[in-house]
Amino acid sequence: MLLYSNRSHSRLVCQITGSVVFGDWRQILTGLFLAAEAAGLHYLIDTEHSLAPNIPNSYGLQTLGMVVAFAIVFRVNLAWQRYWEALTSVHCMYSKWGDAFMQFSTFCACDLAKLKSKPARAVEMDEKISALETAYSECQKYFSILSAMAANEIHHGDVQEMDVRMHEGTRSSQVTRARSMHQMQELNFTKRTPRLEEGHSSGQFVKDSCFETRYVVKKLPSPAEHGAIEVSSDPVHLSMTWIVKTLTMVQKVLSTPPPIQSRMYQELSNGYVHFTNVKKISDVPFPFNYAQLLAIMLTIFSAMLPVYVAAFTHSYIAGPLLTFMVFHSITCINALAEILENPFGQDLDDISLVDFHLRFLEVMEVTVAALDVSLHPDEYLTQSSSARRVLREEGIDRVPTSANGGESLPIFSAAPEQPVVTM
Repeated sequence: MLLYSNRSHSRLVCQITGSVVFGDWRQILTGLFLAAEAAGLHYLIDTEHSLAPNIPNSYGLQTLGMVVAFAIVFRVNLAWQRYWEALTSVHCMYSKWGDAFMQFSTFCACDLAKLKSKPARAVEMDEKISALETAYSECQKYFSILSAMAANEIHHGDVQEMDVRMHEGTRSSQVTRARSMHQMQELNFTKRTPRLEEGHSSGQFVKDSCFETRYVVKKLPSPAEHGAIEVSSDPVHLSMTWIVKTLTMVQKVLSTPPPIQSRMYQELSNGYVHFTNVKKISDVPFPFNYAQLLAIMLTIFSAMLPVYVAAFTHSYIAGPLLTFMVFHSITCINALAEILENPFGQDLDDISLVDFHLRFLEVMEVTVAALDVSLHPDEYLTQSSSARRVLREEGIDRVPTSANGGESLPIFSAAPEQPVVTM
C-alpha cells in the first residue's frame, strides 16, 4: 500500500503514481470527449439548430445524479469496510501465529537450557534434548511454511483469479459461478504452488507478478512434504496439521504444565479463524448485480450529462469544464471503490501479503535471538558495542563465560566499537 504524508497539499494534488485521478488515460479521454460534446451542443443551441436540445428544466438529471451519487458513495463505504476488515484480520492472523511461535520457542529454549546446565546427564536427558532441538527446528520450518502458504492462498483468491481472467481468459469465463470455476482447473491461472526458498528474512523481496511469488522459509520442506503441498487443496490446513503434530510430539517432554501449553493451540486456532475471515474477502467479490446496475446508471448519466450542461450553462468555457469535472469526479470515486473492493490485488494501494510474510519471518528471528541473548548473555557481551560501553563505564575489562570453561573473555575482543548516537 502507499504511505504518504497528508500535510503537503501540493504533493497530494501533483502525485501521479498510484492516483485514480491521473491513472486511467481512457477515463480522461472519455471526459474530454464529453466536454467537447458539450461545447458542440452549446454551439447548436446558439445557432438555433434543429438538433439543439430544448430541455425546460433539469429535474431529470438532478434525480439521476442523486441516485448515482448515493449508489457510488454506498459502494465506497462497503468497499472500505471490506478493505479495513481484511487488513485487521491479516494483522490479527500473524499476531496470533507469532504469539504461538513465541510461546513454544520459549518453552523449548528454557527446557533445553535447564537440561544442558546439568553437569551429569543420563541417556534419557540426552533423548529429551534431542527431541526438543528437533521440535524447535521443525517448528521454525513449519511456521514459516504456514505463513507462506497463507499469504499465497489469500493473494490468489477467487477475486484475484477473476481479475486475471479478464486479461488472460476467454469472455465466457470472465463471469461464472464459484462452483463452475473450481471445476474448470485448466482456467485457474493463479492456483499454483508458490516457489519456496530457504534463507533469511533479508532474502525476501516483492515481485510484481500475480502468477508467481517467491517466499523465503526458514527450512525447505522435505520431498514428501513438498509433494503433499502440491496435491493438497488446502495447504494452510496441511501446514497447521504439521505444527500441531510437532507440538503434540514434545508435549510430555516439556516441563511446562499442560494448561499453559494449551495456550499455544488456542493461539493457533485463533489465527486460523482470522485466516478464514481474510479468505472470505479474498474469495467473495462485491455483488455482481449491484456493480452491473451501477455501471448501467453511470453510462446513462455520462451520456446525458453534456446535454443537460449545455442546455443550462450557456458558456463555452464553463459548460465543457463542468462536464469534464462532474464526469471525472464520479468515475474516479467509482474507481476508488473498485480498488478497495479487492484489497489483495496488484494495485499500489492493495495490501502486500509478501510484506506481512517478511515481517513474520523477522518476528521469528527476533524471538530466536531474544531467547539466545537471555539464555547466553555472556556470549553477547563481547559482541555488542552498547554492552561493552556500559561495562567500560562500570570499570569492567573482562567478562567470564561458561562457553570457555570459566575463562574470561576480553570485552574489546570483537569488532571495533561503533559510535553511539544520542537521540
